[in-house]
Amino acid sequence: MHTTTRNVLLTLALALLLSAVALLIIFRVILPKRTQPYTLPPAYTIGEWNGKVAVFEEDDTYPMQIFDTDVAGLPDEQRAQVEQGVPVVRAEELYQILEDYTG
Repeated sequence: MHTTTRNVLLTLALALLLSAVALLIIFRVILPKRTQPYTLPPAYTIGEWNGKVAVFEEDDTYPMQIFDTDVAGLPDEQRAQVEQGVPVVRAEELYQILEDYTG
């Protein structure tokens, strides 16, 4: 009886080991690797309009909102970001970033 139990346990351990190796091969070798994480396209862009901080919706060329904040008065890093355009995915994120730029 002792030998039978030992054989069953060894068989079970070998089956678990083979399953682990098979799963490792499937997830590391066979399945395609993700090259880039999926990101949502920006819904808004914070940019410049006639020297002022402005918000553009998606690909619009005319701003949906213009602020009284002069881009030239922003700190160098923020000014460079606004001049290049700051992509924003969600409205909540937009309001947080605008707070930094417009005080």
